[in-house]
This record gives sequence, structure tokens and C-alpha cells, in this order.
Amino acid sequence: MADSNDDFKKVITRIALKYWYRPETLVVLLVVALLASLYFVTRVKLADVSILEWSVISAALAVVGLVWYWTIRLPTTRKGKIGVVVAITAESEEERRQLQNDFVVNLRRALESSNDILKFHFMELSSHRAASILDEETAKTYVRKCRAHFLIFGDVRVRTINGKEFHALRLRELVVHKQISTELSKTFGREMASIFPEQIAVSRENDLLGLQITSDWLSEAAKYFIAVAALMSGDFDLSQRLFENLRASKRLAELAKIQKIDGVLTLRRLVPGRLADVYGIRSRLEHVLWRQTRAYEHLAAMYDFLTKMHRLRPENYIFNLGTALWQFVGEHDVEKALRTLYECRGSSDATWRYSAAFLEAYRGDLEQATRLYNKAFTRSVQDGVPFEVEEFMAWILENEPDKYQLYYCMGLVNLRAKGDKKRAAIDFGEFIKRADVKLYSRQIHDAERFIRETGEQPELTIQN
Repeated sequence: MADSNDDFKKVITRIALKYWYRPETLVVLLVVALLASLYFVTRVKLADVSILEWSVISAALAVVGLVWYWTIRLPTTRKGKIGVVVAITAESEEERRQLQNDFVVNLRRALESSNDILKFHFMELSSHRAASILDEETAKTYVRKCRAHFLIFGDVRVRTINGKEFHALRLRELVVHKQISTELSKTFGREMASIFPEQIAVSRENDLLGLQITSDWLSEAAKYFIAVAALMSGDFDLSQRLFENLRASKRLAELAKIQKIDGVLTLRRLVPGRLADVYGIRSRLEHVLWRQTRAYEHLAAMYDFLTKMHRLRPENYIFNLGTALWQFVGEHDVEKALRTLYECRGSSDATWRYSAAFLEAYRGDLEQATRLYNKAFTRSVQDGVPFEVEEFMAWILENEPDKYQLYYCMGLVNLRAKGDKKRAAIDFGEFIKRADVKLYSRQIHDAERFIRETGEQPELTIQN
């Protein structure tokens, strides 16, 4: 008899959960509440209902509606937090409780205890809603409504493999990012699968440890997926914080020691490179901001990110170019900057020669500067470099007008690299106007020849 009652309760509960989330349920609840209120107040004599009683009935209906809405509403990510939604179903109530206690709770703990900087908002959907997420489109709908960054969905079943029982986890992840190319999306999808596969089997002989290890693994994988998505979406601050957390993660290191899990090993291998990508991008962005503002803090930040990138990915050429810029502008050490640039002699890229030629000219050696420029003009370089070189020298002249020899360099860059004969004639004219004949007689003669070559009549005005 007791078993029959339990079965009856389960059936009623299943039916209630099936229809509870439908709007029609609210209509039925309100009608029932209205009729019940009228019965208890007036025995359905509407004419006898006072205004006060109508107010009480209305309030009761509002409470019913609010309670229904509160029970069916979707959680949403709190402002300033990283939203993670879990929607996992199980075959039985017993399996669901074990999943909740040994997997979901540990996953929440692992995420929320990351550190004081990363703030996760963990949200778990009801069994009914989790069961409705069968494809990616439905998953996207829930991610959008919950304003989440990441969604884990799927199911857990008990299966027998080679005579032993296992928890068979079939989990998929959906991470939010800006629109990317199809090829990049496929690459990211393969990377996600290599870190946390869709199907995982956990033995029931020691399922507590197995589920905890899996949830720890998933928590670190989730951070990585959100970090990559943030990187692709341009949220470099969030991406950096997540990757730095993973790089310093004791949990990830412990997982690697406990078991040789391929996904964990892949994750540990990928993190340094991805973090180096973030540092490199942030270094370039700070360099752009410095060019726009010439503010010291942006140059210092550029060098800081560049140094961090170099520690993870020793790429000497890019590092030396940025370091030389910092040594000249930030430390005012011309000789040190030149030594750094001459370490780039083996590179076929001409950027270092442009920089070294500038420094040689800055300290007064136009002979060596000219040799470096002539070599630079015959080698490959990114299109924007000659313009950036001219822009930099113009800035130096604004602050140090006594470095008039830089007009000669600007003339060379405009004539040979940019093909701007009119601007070149003006620059050479400015150099001739200011140059000391005893120091630069040869360069004055060459500047006059270059002006004739341009066919332009220079306007001898100081460049603003």
C-alpha cells in the first residue's frame, strides 16, 4: 500500500512539473484562487462583496501570480560577475541527488573559490528545464535569457561496462563570444573537445572521488573556455584574469598529479600560449594609446605586458624592438637602446634598421644613419612603419628642436620609403636651413641634390 502511495505521488509530481511552467497554469491558479476567495468571503454572492473584500481578493490573486512567477523565473547573472549555468539531468531521483551532492556542489565550490578577483555567479536550472535543452539552439536561448557566459548541459546515466557500473556523463558546453568565422569556431570547438570530452565514464566503485575530480576538471576547463571566448570578443581584461588564475591554479596542478588525464594535460599545455597572446595584444594596444597620447603610463604598460609575454614566449625580435623603445623614451638611454637593436641584425625585417638609424642620427652620426636607412629601404617592412617612423621623429623635434638632423632623416624616409617628394623637399630644406656646415657639409650637399631630384621648391617652414 505504501509503495502504491509513493508511486501515486511520483506520478502527480511528474505531471505537476510538466505543466507548472506553462502560462495556462497561471490562469488555472488564478481562477481557482478567485473562486476559493469568493466562496469563503460571500458563498458566491457577488452583490455582497465589499470594496475591501475585493481588495483582499485582488491582493491574494497578485500573491498567487507572484509566487508562480517566482518559482518559474530564470536566474540571471548578477552585474560584474561571470555567469555559469548548469543544466544536467539524471535517470532517477537517487542519481539526481548524488549528482547534486558530489558533482554540482563541488563544481560550484571550485568556481566560487577561484580567488577574490574572479567573481562567478553559479546558476543551476531545474530538472524540467534541463531536460528541455536537447540541442544547441535551445541552449543558446537559455544562455541569452540568463545573460550567462557559459552553459553546461547534458545528462548522467548509470551504465554497465565490462561488468562494472559507471556514471556515464554526456556533457556539452556552450560559451558566449562575439561572432567569429566558421573555421575559427570549428577550431575552438575541437580545442574544447580535446580539453573536456563530451562523454566521460566515472566508476561507481569510488564515485565520490571520481565525480569530484571530474567537477574540478570541468571547473578549470570552464575558466579556459570563457577566457578564450573573452579573448575573441575583445574583453582582454577578463581573459587575462582567467588565464592568470589557471596558470597559478593549484587545483589544476593537483589534477595533473592525481591522474594522467589527457584533457588536463592539454589544458596545462595551452594556457601559457594563450596568456602570452593576451599579453601581446595588450602590449600592442598600449603602444597604440601611447602613440595617440604620448602618455608615459601607456608606454610603461606596453613594456610591462611585453616583458610578461617574453617570459612565456621568448620572441626576441618583437621584444627587442619594444625594449629599445622603452630604453630610449622611458629610460633616456640611447646607447642601451642601440645595443638592444643591434641584437636584431639577423632579422630580414627592416623595422629594427629604421629604429637604429634614428638613434644613430639622434646622437649625431648621420653617416651611419644613412647607411642603415639605405639598407632598410631595400628590405621588407610593414606598410605602416615608415609613417610611424616619420610621426615619431616629428614628435621628438617638437620636444627637442635642437635635433635638427632628424629633418634629414625624415627627408630620406619621405623620398625613398613613402615616395612623398613634396614632403621630402620640405624636410631637406628645413635641414639645410638649420644644419651646421662644419658638422654636416656632406649631408647638406646630398640634401640639395635630393631636392633637385624631387623637382620641388621647398617651403622653408618648421614642421608642426
